[in-house]
Amino acid sequence: QTFGNLDTRLYIYDSNDYLIASDDDGGYDYNAFVRFNAVAGETYKIRVRCAYTDDSGGVRLVITPTERVKNSSSQSLATYDDIYSITGFTGYTFYSYVQPNLTTVIKFTPPQTGTYKVELESVFSNFLYVIDPTSNRLAIGGYNIEALYGNYGSTGAITSKLKAGVPYFIVYSQYNVATPLINLNEGDDITVRITKTG
Repeated sequence: QTFGNLDTRLYIYDSNDYLIASDDDGGYDYNAFVRFNAVAGETYKIRVRCAYTDDSGGVRLVITPTERVKNSSSQSLATYDDIYSITGFTGYTFYSYVQPNLTTVIKFTPPQTGTYKVELESVFSNFLYVIDPTSNRLAIGGYNIEALYGNYGSTGAITSKLKAGVPYFIVYSQYNVATPLINLNEGDDITVRITKTG
C-alpha cells in the first residue's frame, strides 16, 4: 500500500512483465492498496505513479507479508477498509498469534487526539510499526529483541501522539519473521494493548 496525501496508482508485474495486480484508491483516502499471493524466489516489479501527470511528490510504499486479518463484514481483503479495525476505544486489548513469515496488520482509529501507547506482549522477540496513513514520512517504529534488551520476550512498545479519526496502520510480528519460534511450547500468542496515556 502507498501512504501519503497524493492520489496514487499501484501496479505489480511478474518476472515476465505480466500485470498480476493493480489498484487505484483501494487504500486510505486516494492511496493504492494491493494484496496478492507471492511465490518464493519470484522477482516482482512494482510500479507506483500519480493518478494525474501534473502531480508529484513523496510517497511511502509499505510491503509486508501479512496474515489475513479482516473485518467480519468483509468477504475478502481487497481494500484498506477491509482490514480489521479498532474504533471508539480509549483502551483496547487485541489477542492474536503469529505465524512464521507473516506479519499481522490491524487498524486503530483514535476516538480522541492524544498520546497513546501501543504495546506488544509475547514470550518471543517482536517488532512493531505504527504508520500514519496521511504521511509519506518514515513510520513510527518499535522493536524488542533479545540482543538489545538481554531479556527474551519483554514488551516492545511505542508511545506517540495520534490524531482523532485517523485510521493508523499497525503492523506487528516476531522480530525475524523467517526464523521459527524458539519454543512453541511456550506459545505463539501475542497481545496488542492500546492505551491513552495523555
